[in-house]
Amino acid sequence: MLRPRRWTWIPGLALLLAGTQAHAKVDDRGRPWARGTLVPGLSFAASFAPPYLTTIGFGVFGGYYVANGLELGLSIHNMFIVWGPQHRADFPGIEKQLPTYIFRATPMVRFVFWRSRWFSPYMRAGLGPVVANHGGHVLGEWIAGPGAYIGLGPRVFLDLGVMFSMMFPASKCRDAFTFTVQGRPPANVEVRGPCEFTWSPMLGLVFAF
Repeated sequence: MLRPRRWTWIPGLALLLAGTQAHAKVDDRGRPWARGTLVPGLSFAASFAPPYLTTIGFGVFGGYYVANGLELGLSIHNMFIVWGPQHRADFPGIEKQLPTYIFRATPMVRFVFWRSRWFSPYMRAGLGPVVANHGGHVLGEWIAGPGAYIGLGPRVFLDLGVMFSMMFPASKCRDAFTFTVQGRPPANVEVRGPCEFTWSPMLGLVFAF
């Protein structure tokens, strides 16, 4: 019996671009990100590793500061996986067995440690479900990472950060991303990347009104 083989996902550079509008209230000392601040927005993410695969994602998110510096929010994200010509040649039918679409809904919390018009560092974290097509796999995913709002003007902020994430449980995730090669006996090829610890840089603009 053949032992399962593994192939490692090469994600390339994943960059999150977000354009956000924030109704930013200030406290009695004029500091931003006070209680009552509303933050809706759109996001776009892409990863390229030709000729293996390409991922493209987009979503919406929104948050509300329930206390000074403390935001509760929700992120809805859609990701499409395009398996490249190299994989389709090596593993015919891979695009029919493995996921080509992933849906995420992630409740999040953000805490701004130091609230300033020019520099506001924060930490955010989230936990939510992940649904993948071609099998209807339902997984979980945690995300966490630091960042900072950097003031560019009276009402414009640059949002810089890093996001770390991982899907779970590991065994169920590996099952969702394992391709079965027909033969006698059949062999399994595991795409490891989606089920491992990952990180992505983030870049965004926040407009406060």
